[in-house]
Amino acid sequence: MDPDEESKKKTAQKPSPRAVRQIRMNPGIARGLPCLDGTQIPVTVYLELFKKGYTVDRIVTECYPDLTGEDIAFALDFVIDWVRRAPGYLSNLADTP
Repeated sequence: MDPDEESKKKTAQKPSPRAVRQIRMNPGIARGLPCLDGTQIPVTVYLELFKKGYTVDRIVTECYPDLTGEDIAFALDFVIDWVRRAPGYLSNLADTP
């Protein structure tokens, strides 16, 4: 097989369904809340489950078996990043000296 054919074959391969998903926001899904791509599960749902004492393993085995631990970690990283950036968007809530 020549190098061009091999390159085309590699780019034509579909990503693994177990690959880490991206975060998407679609006004027609979950009221536009950020969700893992391919799901209708807002990332805040995972925070609620952690609040109730669930572990990542329990979430992926009992609640969402189509997800991986990496998917959950990615969603949590998204929320953490958003919270870190929030002060810039919510400056009107900051206490003033």
